[in-house]
Amino acid sequence: MSIRSLIFTVSLSLLMVACGGGGGSAGTVSGGASGTSTVAALDTPTLSVTDFVIATNKNTLDGSGSDKVELTVTALNASRNTVPSAFVQVGVGAGAVFAPSVAGSTATSADGTFKGDIRLAEDRTTRTLSVSVRINGILKSTSIQVVGTGTSAISPNTATLSVTDVILSLNKNNLSNSGLDTVVLTVTALNSTRNVVPDAAVNVTIGQSAAFSASSGNNTGVDGTYRGNITIGSDKSNREVFVTALINNVSRTTSIQVVGSKIVLSTLPSSPAPGQIGTITAVVTDFASNPIPGVTLTFSGTLPVQTGAPIVTGLLGIATSTFRAPAVPGLYTLTARGSGVNASELQVRVFDTVVPVAIIPAGASPSLAATPNVLAVNTPGSSANQSTLRLNFLDSLNNPVQNVRVRFEDLTTGLPAIGSSISTGTQTVYTDVTGQARAQYVAGQNASSTNGVFVRACYSPVDFTSTTDCPNAVTVFLTVAGQALAVSIGDDNVLSSAQGIYTKRFVVSVADAAGKPIVNAPVDISVDLVHYRKAQNWAPYSFPVVTLPPEPSTYRYTTTVAGVTTTLTGYWCLNEDTNRNGIVDAGENIDGSLDVNGQPTLEPRKSDLLINYDAPTVTSTNSNGFLIVKVEYSQRFGGWLNYRIRVTTSVLGSQGQAERSFVSDVAEGDVRNGSFQTPPYGFRDCRTAG
Repeated sequence: MSIRSLIFTVSLSLLMVACGGGGGSAGTVSGGASGTSTVAALDTPTLSVTDFVIATNKNTLDGSGSDKVELTVTALNASRNTVPSAFVQVGVGAGAVFAPSVAGSTATSADGTFKGDIRLAEDRTTRTLSVSVRINGILKSTSIQVVGTGTSAISPNTATLSVTDVILSLNKNNLSNSGLDTVVLTVTALNSTRNVVPDAAVNVTIGQSAAFSASSGNNTGVDGTYRGNITIGSDKSNREVFVTALINNVSRTTSIQVVGSKIVLSTLPSSPAPGQIGTITAVVTDFASNPIPGVTLTFSGTLPVQTGAPIVTGLLGIATSTFRAPAVPGLYTLTARGSGVNASELQVRVFDTVVPVAIIPAGASPSLAATPNVLAVNTPGSSANQSTLRLNFLDSLNNPVQNVRVRFEDLTTGLPAIGSSISTGTQTVYTDVTGQARAQYVAGQNASSTNGVFVRACYSPVDFTSTTDCPNAVTVFLTVAGQALAVSIGDDNVLSSAQGIYTKRFVVSVADAAGKPIVNAPVDISVDLVHYRKAQNWAPYSFPVVTLPPEPSTYRYTTTVAGVTTTLTGYWCLNEDTNRNGIVDAGENIDGSLDVNGQPTLEPRKSDLLINYDAPTVTSTNSNGFLIVKVEYSQRFGGWLNYRIRVTTSVLGSQGQAERSFVSDVAEGDVRNGSFQTPPYGFRDCRTAG
């Protein structure tokens, strides 16, 4: 037997196992006949298939037996072109049959599609019917829900009837709404003697617009378990999702939390006069800071909002409304709800006549940020593509400084400046009770070079003498791209360990606006250590990565010594290096720690966790639009760091970037005596050394 024939024979055997359905039958293959089929070795068209798409005209099948579902499989090559004459294998669960539209056909037609009908046979019970398709060794599956009042000619199998209890477990309880995250559900079937039950038929249902995809088949495996992945579906709102598993009329339900939505509010002007009309801007983003369109927002608080019609975010996750400042000077509040979350309360001060002079303590310093810092060009007359400029003014003790006069200026020259603007114009805005002043940068009609847009924020404790007066300033750079590229960061559950070094790998994928891979796209990588942990004892981390608390966050954990269990407090602390320059600046050595020479130190150190390309000489995407990067750190820091990965790419003037946050993980085999059991940053609170 040739190697090629051997590979095909093994592939076909695997398919027959994968396509098995409930009741212990192997199901059917292309042509509607049960059992195995004999075909020629894979030909050139089949070998050229790198992907395919499965589509059905509906996702339900009437249990009466007269209904059918039309299946269409489209074969694609590496260039995303359709592939004719490619060999296709289709399998459906037991109690159903598949018949190709062209009798006896086993290959795609001239348009690269393979079609057929799925019908019920003897089993007409309400259930989830699995459908599997394999082309060139690529296996994909979908499912159809059998509904209605059909009757069954097949009794439940003996294994299913022996199940008396069901256990549900999740690998985690939170599911981020970035669209990349998954939660693994494991269903374990038990009999009356608490032994696992293989080959028991499982039915999983999921609500709240989420989606469930089984790992394989419809029955428990040899270890009595059944697994699948839960994703958010099309709904990005924060919510509780309920999952139910049913075996032999034994039902168990669990739930997970979808998290990650965030609403940021700003007003213009930030400190209005009594009766003045102003604008409210709300920006809604997901866990990965991507905009969430189509979110309906409701406002509340003491600041009167003139809504009129429902406020809904656009394609960039931005919604605007207006307000009229109350006639009585004072402090007013505003918040918004949407996508399952509330915005942090925004405080707006209405001034009668004169804004008090700002008191800027010694050592206080502002910072300026732009979110996002890469955005697309605008068409003439449009202001859809915007970036939020946020000046944050804190003193050396991280207390906000109010009433600082701020004026935002766009100092960009050349083509990128055409059509661009700043929402506040030359107007002065003031830092609020949180120490922040905000404005919107509106992109122009031309792309810039990388960091080719130059914006500064002038500030002063007293009123500016003119629209060009700028006694003090901080700056920020942005990039306006001709057409933003799509960039994603993926990961798996593998953590490598060698010589005391942990290595975690990530997959960076780059695509154009049509979803096609970008080949040889140069990718720039960076990592930011956002938080570090302090505690007396190591414990599995309980850090809410998606919330990224702006202030130090405490948590409770238990430790057991000599049979005595004690509950202790741990801390997630902000990176002390506020401006990330690696130098101890005023107000940054928060815990007062000193090195052996008595000099102030910063926690954590940049060297505590490193990022690099998996192959140091490979820094661009491959022919499929992928690039592997890795993060490495000493075992000592496992579980003690929260880090954020950022990847940026630029191709022919277009740019894109992505960010994701993680906690440095540890290998399960090292939990008993790993070096991370000794706290690297101490155990006292965030403002105390040691």
